[in-house]
Amino acid sequence: MLDLNRVTIPARCVGVAQACVDASVTYANERTTFGQAIGTYQMIKADLAEMITRTEAGRLLVYKVATLADGGEVCTLEGSIAKLYSWEMVSWVASRAQFIHGAHGFHREFPVARLVAEAQFLRIAEGTSNIHRLIIADDALGYKRANRAR
Repeated sequence: MLDLNRVTIPARCVGVAQACVDASVTYANERTTFGQAIGTYQMIKADLAEMITRTEAGRLLVYKVATLADGGEVCTLEGSIAKLYSWEMVSWVASRAQFIHGAHGFHREFPVARLVAEAQFLRIAEGTSNIHRLIIADDALGYKRANRAR
């Protein structure tokens, strides 16, 4: 059951990250300072590019573990990799989205405030990052194989 949940939690992380990207792109095009949209500033562009790249990397990990799970394979290791990366990714993406929104990123009328809270909840769902680091490292070191037969 944990293996299957370790498909859904990373997928939720990707969904929250994508919502942060979408909200930030919209905001960067609409919000102006000094007569121009903030999306024209290099650092906003850099943050958006990194947010998009990290979100896509998380999406690919989710696709990989979901494909394995759909095929009935044991995917404890891949699920741990996806959960670890996806949570750390969504945490970073949500933080940058809040930064792009500035003070508006803390107001309930903007979706980013809710998305940041959702990202924090996903931290503990189906195991903390430290647990997943142990699963991944133990497998790599040969101490305990993650993908044991059921």
